[in-house]
Amino acid sequence: MPVRFATFAATVVVASIFAATPASAASDTVTITASEPLTNATTTISGTYRCEAAVAPRVVFVSTSLSQHGLSRSIGNGTLATCDGQEHSYLTSQQFTESPFRSGPVTATSTLLSLPTKGLPVPGFLATATRILTWGQ
Repeated sequence: MPVRFATFAATVVVASIFAATPASAASDTVTITASEPLTNATTTISGTYRCEAAVAPRVVFVSTSLSQHGLSRSIGNGTLATCDGQEHSYLTSQQFTESPFRSGPVTATSTLLSLPTKGLPVPGFLATATRILTWGQ
């Protein structure tokens, strides 16, 4: 009997953990596409995202950055996301006066970032995508 009770108790605990996990978390996605090589003139990163409508009021952005050898630069000011469960595209650009990177591989990162509109504005990370791109002259 003690083994059956322990198994039952473990099943209840695991089920309650999965029940507490938001269902939308699995469907929030972000991807990266870009024209290569990236350059100083105008660096443009694009892709797609999908996020579910939330019960709690929030604002969602797609934030994008490039990094190489410990140096990171934001691309654009963030794109306001429409969270309706449908796939949407985003496009963000940044012009650099001087090249922040050396020629070669750079890591692009796009993050679907949620900020509540009530209470403390603690960010929530819904989805992240990384892709190695080429920085050219």
